[in-house]
Amino acid sequence: NQSMLVEDIVRKIVREVNKTPLPVAEHPV
Repeated sequence: NQSMLVEDIVRKIVREVNKTPLPVAEHPV
């Protein structure tokens, strides 16, 4: 299921991003 794979990848990315504080200016919400 392609959508499940994409969601899993997105969750992994979000988890990694949450571990690393990033400048808000570079990553606007």
